[in-house]
Amino acid sequence: MTMSWDTLLYWLTHQQEGSWITFRRAVTELASFEHLDVDISYLCRNLRFQLSEASHIDFFIDGSQRWKIRPPILAGLLNCPNTAVLCGGRTPKLLSQMCDVAATLNCQIISDATSQKIAEIRVRGTEEGIRQIAAIIGIPFVPQQAKCLSQDLNPILKQLEIAEEATPLAGWSAQSFDWQSRKWVDGVLQHTVYEYSYYNTCHYFVHNQQGRLVRMPKHEAIYAAAALRYLQVAVYNKTQRTLTTDVSSPLPEMYARVAYFCAGRPSQIAQGQIVYNEISPDLAGLLLVAIGQNHPGLRWVN
Repeated sequence: MTMSWDTLLYWLTHQQEGSWITFRRAVTELASFEHLDVDISYLCRNLRFQLSEASHIDFFIDGSQRWKIRPPILAGLLNCPNTAVLCGGRTPKLLSQMCDVAATLNCQIISDATSQKIAEIRVRGTEEGIRQIAAIIGIPFVPQQAKCLSQDLNPILKQLEIAEEATPLAGWSAQSFDWQSRKWVDGVLQHTVYEYSYYNTCHYFVHNQQGRLVRMPKHEAIYAAAALRYLQVAVYNKTQRTLTTDVSSPLPEMYARVAYFCAGRPSQIAQGQIVYNEISPDLAGLLLVAIGQNHPGLRWVN
């Protein structure tokens, strides 16, 4: 089964881009080949989170149902000095080259592959050794990728403030995000996020601080609406060093990648929750405040 998901990433790299339908079809065929009795929707969502968080693929580009492979890089981990993970597109040839070069530079290649996971390829050695590997095989090396990405985070409320006003198109189907059930329901509710869809295109709308309707990406819109209602939808556990959200409200893509590059571990989905692991208190505070949530240890007062 492990090889199946490596094969999936190889195939996606070869294709470079495609639709969600082609992605789901590929996952379904590989699961069938391995005779897996699994919920395909759950499996596709789980693999999509892994591929997105680890910067292998961008999904749902500009609100469409399209995906696109990202260029390969070696990304240094914040919590694991002298360790980098291979992100972006991947081919057997690239892996073979990396292993050959690493052997000459006294660096270790570690493949962490388990059931229903995309294999995590790590390079362990000195920073200079990792930098040389990247240079020889022709891909970038970015030390401490989490810190690098966190410097470019655009706070959700700032995004809401500058989002352009928009009007949903007539004839499109409307759904609202229900805060109690944490599910999308038909119709238009108050003080929430709205999804307007037509065939394979979905647009998301939310009211800004002045009460005007603006368009935002899906997950950013959910957190913007939550912030305006003082709703805590992401919780940090300092003891376990975990950041947890409901499966209906995953961290926006860039924020999830910052969380991933702390230790190079994908989020885990269990009992309707997404758990991001090995997050330091300082980084958790930065992420929560940036997505419009309360800082750990503080409580909102309405």
